[in-house]
Amino acid sequence: MRTTAVLMLLLAPLGSACSSPCETLCVRMAKYAEECGYMVPDAELAACQNEQADAPKETSKTCSQYNGNQDLRLEWTCDELEEYWGEEADSDTDA
Repeated sequence: MRTTAVLMLLLAPLGSACSSPCETLCVRMAKYAEECGYMVPDAELAACQNEQADAPKETSKTCSQYNGNQDLRLEWTCDELEEYWGEEADSDTDA
């Protein structure tokens, strides 16, 4: 799980058009964060996608393995997503 977490940290930025598995994973992570009660700012999502637009083939292969909703939930908790997206993720919960 930690190896996956490190790989995911490399996937942080997002852009507008999702063409690579890693860009898609950025979007899925942001949507999951929203389900957890955190709002990921558009700028953070765009940064993740932009950073992943030219991900190496091996990284894209790894991203493909974690693009399923269930896979993402098995690897990441809501708390980990909040930490991943950093202070930019606004919590919608008071808990």
